[in-house]
Formats: sequence, C-alpha cells, structure tokens
Amino acid sequence: MPQIHIPAILRTQADGQSVVNCSGQTVGELLAHLVQQYPALLPSLMNESQQLHSFLNLFVDGRNIRDLDQLKTLVAENQTILIVPALAGG
Repeated sequence: MPQIHIPAILRTQADGQSVVNCSGQTVGELLAHLVQQYPALLPSLMNESQQLHSFLNLFVDGRNIRDLDQLKTLVAENQTILIVPALAGG
C-alpha cells in the first residue's frame, strides 16, 4: 500500500502521524483518502478549487508531481509520497 509521509508542521492535523498508508491509484486519490482519514489536513493541502497549494510540493519516489502528471500521477503499491512545504526566510 502506498505511504504518504507527513511533514512535522502538519502532523498535529494528522493525529501526530508521520507516515500514513493510503489507498488509491493516483496522487489525487491518495490525498482524498488521507483527507478522509484526517479532515483537518484539507485546508493545509488544498485550496478552495481542490488544487494543491502552490507552496506545497509532493514527491513520488523523489520526483515532483509538478513535473509529472500533477494529481493524476499514477502511484504503485510500494511507492512513497513525500509532502514538502516550501521554506521561506530571509
């Protein structure tokens, strides 16, 4: 089953979980399953149009989904998804 790694900044919205097993065939389906399990994550992941926030990057086995097929990117049973929030500073 694919796994989604939750960054520390979002773990309070996922009951402290750092890794969550999710079902689905695409990144979008996996995120929908994740949000079904942890609804508090939705506003941190998606905007009102149900699109991934621009300040988040998702990687499937090290490849940014923005370089692939976005939320329609296919995910195999043994793959890992990393949620990586953008860093800002000065």
